[in-house]
Amino acid sequence: MLLQSLNRKLMTGVKILAVLVVIGVMGYLANYFLWGDNINRISRMGVSYLDGDYTVTYHAYSGDKVWIIDNGKITTEADKGYYFFWATVEGSSKKAYVQIPIEATSIQQNALVK
Repeated sequence: MLLQSLNRKLMTGVKILAVLVVIGVMGYLANYFLWGDNINRISRMGVSYLDGDYTVTYHAYSGDKVWIIDNGKITTEADKGYYFFWATVEGSSKKAYVQIPIEATSIQQNALVK
């Protein structure tokens, strides 16, 4: 009787240990496959083309740099990890071609004013 009780407790402990090992292996594999550049590559797949009026902000170490895009488009090349666009130069009607890293960039759609 005592031996059967011990055997059941031991089997329950083995099952719990097996579940914990499986969870640990799954976490390790998820971390391995979604590490570093793989996470960036997955996040870059979401945006390939935006069309309209946008404010693009690059959060650099030396401070934020902001560009305004009026009725233009923003494209991205996922493998290289950069946004490309033509932005209006402040204080003029000229446009400048800009290429910035996706990693430290935020894009906001400008509100429509009628």
